Amino acid sequence: MADPWVRLSEEARLAWAQSPLGDLSARATAYVLQGAVEDHLPDGSPLPPGAANPGQDTVLLLVVSGLIRTYRRHGVRQVTTRYAEEGDFVGVPSAIRHGSSANGEVVSEAHIVRMVASRLRELVRHDASAAWVVMRELVHLHDTAVAMTCDNVFLTVRQRVAVHLLDLAVRESDGLVVYASHQNIADAIGSVREVVSRVLRELKAEGLVDRAGERILLSRPPDLHRLVAGGLRAAR
Repeated sequence: MADPWVRLSEEARLAWAQSPLGDLSARATAYVLQGAVEDHLPDGSPLPPGAANPGQDTVLLLVVSGLIRTYRRHGVRQVTTRYAEEGDFVGVPSAIRHGSSANGEVVSEAHIVRMVASRLRELVRHDASAAWVVMRELVHLHDTAVAMTCDNVFLTVRQRVAVHLLDLAVRESDGLVVYASHQNIADAIGSVREVVSRVLRELKAEGLVDRAGERILLSRPPDLHRLVAGGLRAAR
């Protein structure tokens, strides 16, 4: 079987090595990556939809760099189920069951490797070692989703805003900043813009965040962490 890395970048190879599927054998890796292509997705772009009928394949992506959010939608409301960054896969469950009701969007420009999802599905049907590797990833995704659900149930809106500010923050010359509108944050935590705007005004009045043009500056990240940690302790 041809070496798949001939067509892919060194950055993609490194992301694969640290990914959950990095433990696949060389032969299994070559099988999954057959037909894989690299791409760059701009900020705000939606992920391609999952399979709508048995003739379509689902989405299976490896994140090489950037940040992708997956979420569920109920009417106009959204709730985040996961953030995927370097070395994370998006679409493993949908690849296995051939369909998903989840949605996704690019939070910050993403360099990705797009794979043929049906190849992963066929691999786990015939290779027990590969199935075990994928099973570990499915357990991890389950635990992540449960933790995110618990946060949304047990934490206050104020604490949930803090969680997502920390998740979305990127480091720039003037510190940690978040590129997100109040509506973006409301969508991420399953709330509404008016409530998030009120919480951000409170956090700004307390000196925890500030506004810098289109950015939210995290003035005191350790205090935001403590705000979240206090809520998690109280929930236990």
